Formats: sequence, C-alpha cells, structure tokens
Amino acid sequence: MALFLCLTFTNAGKAGTITFDDFDDNSLNLSLWGAFVMDYGSVNEVNQRIEVSIPAHSGFSSANIGLTFLVGGDFDAQVDFAVLSSSGTPGLALSTGNPLDPSVGCGHMMDVGGGFGSYFARFCDGVWFVPSPETTGRLRMVRSGSTYSGYFWDGAAWQLIHSSPGQPAGDWWMLLSTWSVNGSVQVAFDNFYLEADSLTPMVPEPGSFTLAGIALGLIWAIGKRRQAARPSNPNPPHTLGAQNL
Repeated sequence: MALFLCLTFTNAGKAGTITFDDFDDNSLNLSLWGAFVMDYGSVNEVNQRIEVSIPAHSGFSSANIGLTFLVGGDFDAQVDFAVLSSSGTPGLALSTGNPLDPSVGCGHMMDVGGGFGSYFARFCDGVWFVPSPETTGRLRMVRSGSTYSGYFWDGAAWQLIHSSPGQPAGDWWMLLSTWSVNGSVQVAFDNFYLEADSLTPMVPEPGSFTLAGIALGLIWAIGKRRQAARPSNPNPPHTLGAQNL
C-alpha cells in the first residue's frame, strides 16, 4: 500500500506544508511529479521506488523527476538513494533551482548528492565533497532564509557537508536528478519528504503544454550546468570531513 501525504500545518503562527511519497504503489502520482529526460534514459516508478536508467552512450545525458509545485520560503527536503550500476562519469542529486530565470545566476541549480565515491553539496560558493564509499544513503537539503545546507545520513545522525549563507532564494522547482557522461547509470530514489513554507502549483494540470515547456527549459539548463560543473570531478575544489550535528 502506497503512502502519499500532503498536509498543511501552523507552527508558532507560521503556516507550512509537509509532503511525503514512498512510491509503493508503482504508479507515478502525476499530480505531484513530472519526469523528463535529456537525450537518453528512462524514469519509472517500479519495485516500490523510483528507478532511473541511462544506457551506455557518448556525451552527456540526464534523467530527472521533478515536483509539479514551486517550493517557496524555508524548506527541508530529504530522499533515500541507491546506486544499482554505473560506468563512465555518473551522478545523482537532490536539486532545487530556477533554471528558467537567468537573473538567478549561480543559483540556477543547487545540489546535494552522493553515491559515487563521495557526498557533495554544490551551492554558489563552490562544490564541497566528503569522501564516502557508500552506494546507498539518504540526502538532505535545507534552506533557511538565504542559507542552504547539505547533509547526508550516516545511520545515526545527519552529517553536514557544507552550509552556504547569502545565496539566491525564491519559489523554485525541486527535482531528483541523475546524469551520466560517456557511460551508463541505474539508480533508485525512495521515501521523499519535504517540509516547506509554501507549495505553489506550476500549471493548472499535469501534462499541460506549460509543464512541457518548463520541462524543456529545465532539460536545457540542467544539461548546460551539469556539463559546466560536474560534481564527480576527481580533483574537487573543496574536500572536507563531515560535521556531526
């Protein structure tokens, strides 16, 4: 039995929403999610999780699943991941941003990822890595005001990868992204959780031409940014140990 939850709450006078999806019914909830692919790949809800597959190829490809809502204000987003197989230069991330607005600049996409030799957080001040052999885990991104923080779960506590203040903020899209350069990759996502100040529908209904246009814009922008700054760089600009909270 699948569990999909969307609640509105008030805490200390501040309203917000909580969204949770465990993907257990093997049928993608189109009122919440939209999938899109750049060049090669597929995104399916099977085996009680989201499975993303990009076949062997030359060049860059990405396959993604994104919310049909814009996330506003402060938020706390979390998701489980598992690497099923990979070759070449792959990556996966919990991402947010507004690639359709060029004024956002470096904030086009913010990422927290892992699974391929390290956990990483990519914000406007750089890409920050924590080496790790784990191929399964849980990622977390928190936005509080204009500060973004990326975490991973070590089985007992959240570990901080990096916190970046003074970053762009707005009503942005959120997605689970996977990419591969000159290779193939298969990953899974599960147990998505989001607590946010607000969720605003992007389009009147899933599958509309507006959503298709947004997806095409995101495909182009995400592809350009992934190629410009690949977090699987073997010589990352920042390597540090995790900080226990």
